[in-house]
Amino acid sequence: MPNDVVCTCLPIFTGKFCERILTPCDLSPCLNNATCVDQQQSYHCCCMPEFTGRNCEEVIDYCRLLSINCLNEGLCLNIIGGFSCLCAPGWTGEFCQFVENACLIYPNNCYNGATCIDVSHLTEEPQFQCLCLHSFTGEFCEMEIDACGSNPCKNGGTCVDLISHYKCTCPMGHEGENCELDIDACLYYNTSCSSGTLCVDRPHGLNYTCLLPCIENTESCANGGSCFFDEDSQSPHCVCALGWTGQTCLENTNDCEDNRCLYGATCEDGINEYRCHSIYATPSSVYLKLYA
Repeated sequence: MPNDVVCTCLPIFTGKFCERILTPCDLSPCLNNATCVDQQQSYHCCCMPEFTGRNCEEVIDYCRLLSINCLNEGLCLNIIGGFSCLCAPGWTGEFCQFVENACLIYPNNCYNGATCIDVSHLTEEPQFQCLCLHSFTGEFCEMEIDACGSNPCKNGGTCVDLISHYKCTCPMGHEGENCELDIDACLYYNTSCSSGTLCVDRPHGLNYTCLLPCIENTESCANGGSCFFDEDSQSPHCVCALGWTGQTCLENTNDCEDNRCLYGATCEDGINEYRCHSIYATPSSVYLKLYA
């Protein structure tokens, strides 16, 4: 028979010349590299270890076979030759048993723009802390801080609580962010006292008095204080410079007495100033106290 002849076989035969009866394995029914074994009018697939089914078409369900329990809402996935736990956000480990990030486990528990910080240990319960913006407080930063709660407005000023800050409405004679500045009444009224006397501003309001300077330094006024003669008591007395008090101006005024440091900051007294040491990772702030 010529070599260039092409035979079209009947359905039950195969081979170049249709010389062999077709067997079930000739149809390659076995999948995934399985071996096909012909049997009488049938076949048997010898599967690779990872597969099962008549034609080795199924991956062995190790999740069910081994009763795998993926923890913390993890999902068991069958893979060739075994299983894998697909863990929920924030969990890790073969069975999703370890904490990876508590902020992913509880993604919406810090409020008002707070930052979630994971403080968990791998083998312990998930734990996190909320780092609040300066105007909020509470375990989850759920409460807005009353900016007027620390009474920042001094000298009778009225505090108005605004979103994340406050505003002071000052009484006459005071000004400044916290009404801390005493307006010098002598300058405000451009006062001229009688001959031989000097205008001295009085604290708290637009008040002043004209005093006679001591003829002799009969009262030793320290730290920049000035000696004046009190006509009512007929005796000298000291008018102290800002930041000092006492009969001879030797006592440092406690500028932290009213403590206007906000958000839990610690106040440190100075000379006519105070320093607020913040509990947050920010530089401390220094404030001058410009009133007597």
